[in-house]
Amino acid sequence: MTDHLSEARSILLDPYNINDNDISHLLADLFSYGADMGDIYFQAINHESWSIEDGEVKKSSFSNKQGVGFRAITGEKSGLAYSESFSKSSLQDAAKAAGTIANSNKTLTHNINPQIQQLDLYPPINPIDSITDQEKIEYLQLVDQKARAKDHRVKEVIATL
Repeated sequence: MTDHLSEARSILLDPYNINDNDISHLLADLFSYGADMGDIYFQAINHESWSIEDGEVKKSSFSNKQGVGFRAITGEKSGLAYSESFSKSSLQDAAKAAGTIANSNKTLTHNINPQIQQLDLYPPINPIDSITDQEKIEYLQLVDQKARAKDHRVKEVIATL
């Protein structure tokens, strides 16, 4: 079974030297303005796209988006803040910004439990990383060639990987 928490830590926390204690402090910042509930959302999204048109690779793109979202809830009010920076000061500012929706001060201690076991339903693999850029181009060219060879009436092939 894959240890999803370790995988998440290696992508989202370790590169920025963020540990459980730092997260506890961020939660304390979030709740220091009186929030009843709140959460922190870490994200890392990678997107890669390749397109072939008329036998040529005409487009390719890659994007990488990552950041941390904070939500504080007091009664029926929600405070949201987001930071694309993983610096501790930026994260503290975002936590405090989300937490300012509350009017009273409350103290909350929250322990993060790294012992949660989850089923390995979706292994943390990115299949697009398993082949080189040259192989991606060759695969798209093969799709183009096979489509054209299938029927002489095929005039245009557009494929995206």
